[in-house]
Amino acid sequence: MARTSIIIRTKNEAQKLPHVMEMLAQQTDRDFEVLVVDSGSTDATLEIARVHGARIVHIAPESFTYPHAINVGCRAARATTYFLILSGHSIPISATWLADGIAHFTHQSIAGVYGNVWAHQDAGIWEKFLFNEYRGRRQIARGRVRYVHRAGMGVLGFTNALIRRDLWEQYPIDEAYAGGGEDRAWARHWIERGYTIVCDARFSVYHSHGLGLWGLVQQYRHWCEVVQPRPYARLAYRHRRRSDGTH
Repeated sequence: MARTSIIIRTKNEAQKLPHVMEMLAQQTDRDFEVLVVDSGSTDATLEIARVHGARIVHIAPESFTYPHAINVGCRAARATTYFLILSGHSIPISATWLADGIAHFTHQSIAGVYGNVWAHQDAGIWEKFLFNEYRGRRQIARGRVRYVHRAGMGVLGFTNALIRRDLWEQYPIDEAYAGGGEDRAWARHWIERGYTIVCDARFSVYHSHGLGLWGLVQQYRHWCEVVQPRPYARLAYRHRRRSDGTH
């Protein structure tokens, strides 16, 4: 069995998934499996996944919620030690991305690792300004590695997060957070029990939704609303330009 299961949520991710798979194939740490949790793709997503040797688990589109898709993947995973939760359009930034993330689990107090988010090359000007110029420069100024003891917005975002299997088995992703915020809730659960979350700039991905300024405003409002559990709702602002793997 592999040490790490890379669990990728997909729905119609044929545009970016080949780049994701190519970067996974380049990783210096090879002790992993790739598991795709697909919720009804109608494009070439499943063919791409098969060509790259991924196992595929299907869920019905009508059953999709963020935490449910992750839990389905975790239950099907064969990894002994770590789950790496990844969006179908989150592209690792380097060949040492996985090794850099796993390196932090030398101490039992570490529950999870995440990194920065950089806008794709084909992202809109506002996404590039927000994620690359504004947030990116602030994160670099704060240091390459940060130890997080408060579950604020963006902490352990499940667009790209590495967590311990044994902790997930004790406390699976809370499916009451069907509409989002399940990542922050999981981080908060373990931080309140004395664990630490690590943010490492080397464990980062390219990830964006092709949003304009108004779409980014709506996205921020959504993030503010998912502090508490809420039902799943299709995010209309993400569908004005293209579909994505998180519905």
